[in-house]
Order: sequence, then C-alpha cells, then structure tokens
Amino acid sequence: AVVSTQSTGEVKGSKRKRVKREPGDKRVKHAKCSVFDDMEGWEDIISRHEAEDGTGENLAEYFKSAAEEISKENAPSEENVPRKKKGKKKKVKFEGDEQNLLSQSMTAGSKALSALSLEEGDEEDGTSVTESTTSSTMQTAKDKISKLKGKFQAKMDASQFRYINEKLYTSSAEDAQQLFEKKPELFDVYHRGFTNQVEKWEINPVDRIIELIKSKGDAVSIADFGCGDAKIAQSVTNPVYSFDLVKTNEHVIVANSKKVPLGNKSIDIAVICLSLMGTDFRVFIREARRVLKSKGTLVIAEVSSRIPNVNSFTAGVEELGFKLLSKEEPNTFFTEMVFKKVKPKENKGLFETLELKPCTYKKR
Repeated sequence: AVVSTQSTGEVKGSKRKRVKREPGDKRVKHAKCSVFDDMEGWEDIISRHEAEDGTGENLAEYFKSAAEEISKENAPSEENVPRKKKGKKKKVKFEGDEQNLLSQSMTAGSKALSALSLEEGDEEDGTSVTESTTSSTMQTAKDKISKLKGKFQAKMDASQFRYINEKLYTSSAEDAQQLFEKKPELFDVYHRGFTNQVEKWEINPVDRIIELIKSKGDAVSIADFGCGDAKIAQSVTNPVYSFDLVKTNEHVIVANSKKVPLGNKSIDIAVICLSLMGTDFRVFIREARRVLKSKGTLVIAEVSSRIPNVNSFTAGVEELGFKLLSKEEPNTFFTEMVFKKVKPKENKGLFETLELKPCTYKKR
C-alpha cells in the first residue's frame, strides 16, 4: 500500500522509488504503487486528499492508470498461455471393400434415424417430456421429427440407389449376383430407390408393355427378364415367368437373366424392360432368343441416353436372329423396340459390338 509520510515529505511504496516533494506541497508528484487488494483503501486515500486539498481527482486518475499498467505487467505472456487445441471433427471411417462400405453407411444412416425418435415419457435432464410439454406440443414435435426422418430416409435411399445402380451397370452378371447374395438388403434399397424414381416419370415403359401383352390375349406366355417387383405378372392373367436376382414377392423366380430355368422355344413374348444392365448385357438378349418360340416377340425398353446409336443397336440385334417390327420413343427418356424372332443373319460382328452406356452419376 502507498503510505503518505508528512514528516519526511515522501511517499513510500514497497520497493518503489521514493519521490521527494516540496515543503507544504501535499500533492503526489510521482509514484508507482502495488495493486490494492480492495477498493476501500483507494476510497479512503482519495477522500482524505479531497478533504485536505482537493487532490483526490488527480490521485484517482493516477491509481486507475497505475492499476492498468500493473495488470498488464502481471498478465501472462502469449508464450506461457496454454492454447486451446482446436478440436477436429471426427469423420466416420469406413473400412473394407465397397460392399461393406455401403453396408456400413446403411448402418450409420439407420442409427441416425433412430436418434431422431421422440416418444412420450422420454426424459431430458431428469424431467419427463410429458411433464413439461402439452399433448398438442408433443404431437407437433413428433410430426416434425417424423417429417425430418422421412426427408433423411429419402436422401439416404437416393444416395445408396445411385451407388448400387452404377455398380450394376459397370459389373458383370456374376458380380451383381454375388453382391446381392452377400447383402440381400441392398436389393431392397435398390428397388426402393427405383420405385421413388418411377413415381417421378410421366411415362413408365412397363405400363406400355402391359398394354401390348393384353392386346395379344390371355394365352400367350411371357418371360420377364429382370422383373423387379414383377409388375407384369401382377397386372395380367397370362402365364408369366418373372426372373430376378432376389425374390421380392411370390411372383419372382430367383435366377440370373443369363441363364433362366426355361426350355428352348417355350415362350411367346420375352420382355427386357430397363434391365440390360452389366458389362455382359448381350448374354441376356441371347438367352431371350433361346427361350422364344419361332416368330416369338422380343420387347426391349431402354433409357435413350444409354444407346449411342439406335440404328446400330437394332442392326446388331437383328444380326442375332430378329427382325425389327417397331421402334418408338414415347418421350425423350425412353426408347422401345419390338422384334420378331427369325433366322440369324450373316455374322458380321454387329451383335458382339453392341454398345450401351452405363448410367453413372456425378460425385456428390
């Protein structure tokens, strides 16, 4: 503390420079003081000097500036201040092959959806939700969470559908079969995503094929290659053999489209609707010809953007032993081709060089 000593005419501080003053001059000319423990000491000295000669105001300013200076001196340097480590966002790491990666992403997504649940009686900070929330507010919260879960599920399905769809277009029939044998749940994800896509289409090619089948009568037999949910079998009374890699309902026969359990020349109409997938898609057309009766009908519907040259494509199919009956583009998205089975033409390599572009997606 600073001590004023009238007898010596000095202001003493703890290990501080003594400042002399003229006799009779009670004002403090210069001093450095240590930090006061409390303001009461300041107020006493200031009030005493104000009473004596009105120097309290100057002294108060001095104390304020001295305290600020001392605070800076005592403040820890930047070198000694422990810096708070910036936390890095933890990234979900996926390990294993691509099949396991997708499976892990599905699991992570499912956990996120589960976390978005709100049930009556759930407690937060020891307080029951039902105790702090009215029934109407609770229902509103549930509705919002349900809507949020729906949006999250839709985005997750769309992302996984794109991955599986691109995988099917860029792998062989055997690889696709192994994919779904190891992870059958991926097939559900794929067809759920496919169904969401179909709902946005103005025209669904399978509906037009169903109308074509109905025009042929109930007696004709149908082989549906890559049937999905077997919509054709569920829409007509004809005998329909629906083939796909996973059994989604009682109408589906599990089989790879490159080799189906049907005899030679046993079917009237073979349908390949949006299922010429894989790097070896030509084997599906060859298998369809095998099971078709003489003069049987082959119906192919495909995404227009996949076909680099429609004329070259139809010429290649004709070389295998078909005759093009009709070619239609009901909209800018799809191309429908109807062929009749005939004798094979001279092999010029047109069929073996058939091209279809895979459906790929931009990385997101």
